[in-house]
Amino acid sequence: MFITSKQLTRLPVQTASGTRLGRVVSFDLDVETGKCAMIHVTPGVAARLLSDELVIAWSQIVSISADVVIVVDSVVPVGATRLARAQET
Repeated sequence: MFITSKQLTRLPVQTASGTRLGRVVSFDLDVETGKCAMIHVTPGVAARLLSDELVIAWSQIVSISADVVIVVDSVVPVGATRLARAQET
């Protein structure tokens, strides 16, 4: 499957356990390997209180589909999981 840069930069990002982190706003390519090195995520409203932007390394990405980017749970800053879940309820 292929995904365009335009599609990638609009995808929602969530952890494997379902916590919404925000949307991909940009990504960095490693010019030596031609591979994606990291994605930059603008946090949702709850997470924005803790950080302006999350930078997620490629190694922390579990999967990418046409609908969502799934990342490991450990990319969530300390305290953000509780804050994000409190906003959803």
